[in-house]
Amino acid sequence: MIRKMNALGLVLITMLPFVADAAFPSTFRSRPGKATDLEAIVEQGALHLSATVQSEVIEPEKSPRIGSAESPIRVFDPPQGSTGIRFWVKGDTVDDYATVSLRSPEGNVLARGYEAGFLVSDEWQEVVLYWGDFIQNNKPWGGGATGELATTNQYLKIDDMSHIAWGRGFVFHKFDRYDWELSVRDVEFITSPDSRSVPEVFAKGLEHTRERIQEGEDLNILLLGDSITDFGKDRNYAHFAIESFGDDYTGNLTISNCGIAGHSARAGSIILERSLMEMPDPNLVIIFYGANDCKAVAKMGLTPEDFQAQIERLIDLVRIKTGGQADILLISGVPRLDKERQSSTGDVENISDGIIAAASSRQTGLLDTLDVYLDIEADERVEFYRDTIHQNEAGQQFIGELLSQKLQSSNRKF
Repeated sequence: MIRKMNALGLVLITMLPFVADAAFPSTFRSRPGKATDLEAIVEQGALHLSATVQSEVIEPEKSPRIGSAESPIRVFDPPQGSTGIRFWVKGDTVDDYATVSLRSPEGNVLARGYEAGFLVSDEWQEVVLYWGDFIQNNKPWGGGATGELATTNQYLKIDDMSHIAWGRGFVFHKFDRYDWELSVRDVEFITSPDSRSVPEVFAKGLEHTRERIQEGEDLNILLLGDSITDFGKDRNYAHFAIESFGDDYTGNLTISNCGIAGHSARAGSIILERSLMEMPDPNLVIIFYGANDCKAVAKMGLTPEDFQAQIERLIDLVRIKTGGQADILLISGVPRLDKERQSSTGDVENISDGIIAAASSRQTGLLDTLDVYLDIEADERVEFYRDTIHQNEAGQQFIGELLSQKLQSSNRKF
């Protein structure tokens, strides 16, 4: 059990036996940047740890990421031929979300680690995660590049992983609670192959969405993205697009904004199941990443092909989780501007070909906003920006107009 508290108080952690030898660090990261001294006592095969938070009181409204925490890191040694891990988990509420993180000896909560998410309820349930489910959990410019959906994930070198932890290790959880519990038991390695695959028949392009709009049918839209999506809240591009439909559209429309500031396409895959909790049956999934991913170009040599693989992975996961029923639309992004906000830095352009290629290879819709923005005069374009990347309401509305045109267009290619 992991007990997470958001102020001065007691952190209680209990985990049932793990199949590998246990080893524990001297600190437990109760929240980003804060550490807690630990005293570990092994009793009757179960691990009981207690610690007092050594930090000042932080008001919840001033620390939205305070819910991030992990169990003590445990040593693990996957046997040859293992394909993943199975365990039983129980939370303290019906609908919740947690993660398992793997890391190398040099790794910590954010660097050189890989993470996979899973759903949690207040009843014991079995969770199976394949090594291919684990995605590097750092910010996009921190290392690592792409990953395949297959169980043999060439970017997760499982032989290099030596430690495991449960909890909420990824710091950008939009859906964190400030006080939560998690219990894990019966952890074991598995050797069965991953039989999951993208459905042979799946929605292509935007034809189904356009038909729903034309026929006045109900429409559920799920937004996946970074701060450009997140900051708009209920006044972002999707809402402006729908407003432009006017009285001609007679259906009920629901938008679930699961964009999270700081996220990359890789992070979108990590928390996809949590996003789908907000809207389990979307008719349209809009994917809008790149503002953070582009920073990886200079830091780690991210190429358009790398970014394409990350986007394709997310598309495949969406189709698996939705049974291929949802239309998918990729948005190519907006330019990052220089400090004077007159010229583009070229960062987003460096990886944007990956988005266009992913739309083609996976037969999704594509809204090439980047190309439109680059054609606008600098003095006019700057009116859409609140800084060098984020869009103000005018920018959100402009993207919304482009989106509205795309969704109502008769162009069936995308």
